[in-house]
Amino acid sequence: MKNIRFSIIILFLSAYPSILFAQQSAYRYALDPNDTLVRDARLYAGLLHQHQDFFQQAFSYQGIETGLILNKHLMLGLFGAAFVSNLSTESQSASLYVNIWKAGLSLGNLYKSHEVLHAGWLIHVGYFSLIGNQTNMALFKSNEASVRVKGLLFSPELFAELNLTRWMKIRTGVAYGFHSFEKNAFVEKSDLQQISLNFGFLFSIFSD
Repeated sequence: MKNIRFSIIILFLSAYPSILFAQQSAYRYALDPNDTLVRDARLYAGLLHQHQDFFQQAFSYQGIETGLILNKHLMLGLFGAAFVSNLSTESQSASLYVNIWKAGLSLGNLYKSHEVLHAGWLIHVGYFSLIGNQTNMALFKSNEASVRVKGLLFSPELFAELNLTRWMKIRTGVAYGFHSFEKNAFVEKSDLQQISLNFGFLFSIFSD
C-alpha cells in the first residue's frame, strides 16, 4: 500500500504542470469563444523495446504504444508489452521458466517537439501478469503455468526523441517500474523492479 500511495503522489506531481496548463487553456476558452482547447490532434503509434534485469538476468519486453498527441506536446495513449520468449531462471533452487505481459494507460508531455532533438516524460499506469513453470511452456499458454502473479504497475520514464523524418522518429529513454502484488514464495519485488533502458520507433504525421 505504501508503494501505491507513493506512486499516486509521484503521478500527481509529474502531471501537475500539464494540469495547470489545461486549466489555463480552459479559462481562455471560456473567455474567448474563438479559442479552442485542442488546436491540433495527431494519432501516433510506436514499436518499443524495453531492456532490463529480471531475476538478475538481462531480458527484454517487446511492445507497442499508440495514442494521441494534443497541441504538439500532450501525450495520451495505450501501451502493451510482453516477453516473446520464456526467461529461464531459478526460484528456490529450482528451474523456473517465466513469461510476463503488461498493458495500461500512458500520460506524457513533449518539450519543443518541433526541434530535431527534444525531450519528454511519460507515466505508465497499468496491469501486469506473470506466469511460470518448472518446465518450458508454449508461449501464451497460461494453462500450463504452475506460478501466477498479477498486480499493478507504475512506471515513470524520461526520454529523448530524434526526428528522422516528418513521419518517423526514434525515442530512447530511462524508466523505473514499481510493481504491487501479493507476497508469494516465487517472486520478490527485486526480481521485477529495476531500471530499464527503452528504445523505440514512433510513426505519425509529426509536422505539416
